[in-house]
Amino acid sequence: MPSWTNPCGYGYGEREPDGLALLVIGIWRVDVNRMPTMKTMMTPFPYSIDVMAPILRAQSLMDEHRIRHLAVRDKGELCGVISDRDINLAIGLGSEFMDQEQILVKSAYTPAPYTVDVDVSVDIVLKEMVARHIGSALVTREGKLVGIFTATDACSKFRDLLFKVYGPIPTGNDAA
Repeated sequence: MPSWTNPCGYGYGEREPDGLALLVIGIWRVDVNRMPTMKTMMTPFPYSIDVMAPILRAQSLMDEHRIRHLAVRDKGELCGVISDRDINLAIGLGSEFMDQEQILVKSAYTPAPYTVDVDVSVDIVLKEMVARHIGSALVTREGKLVGIFTATDACSKFRDLLFKVYGPIPTGNDAA
């Protein structure tokens, strides 16, 4: 028995016997008291590259896997992150002084990346990403890299939520 409904007719404000609030969206029941953690939001098993690798290898890896961020490792240990923007900037600036083949990841990556534990809630991570104006967070478990969460992941998850709440976009000849 919903306490109120939205214009789409979905119920809000139902209560479980233990008093937890639920959001009911059609057949979906979402526990609004439990924020999702990075474990459920991240992209697992992220690609990484060595800090001494040629930057063109990083660019190739990103193109091959259609990604925009790579974790960077130094002797196997996580040490940073590199984005497609970092690569493009380094290639653009560095090519004036040296052959692109000689530019290394170490000259363009961001050291000390924003790193979060797999059990941190997504709202905390999103708030920090916005505050820092960054596009990714590296996700770890016991200090080991297990995932990556990017602005693209956030947009994808938000789109999924909107689809669940509002349903598919109607098709037809309706003008805006």
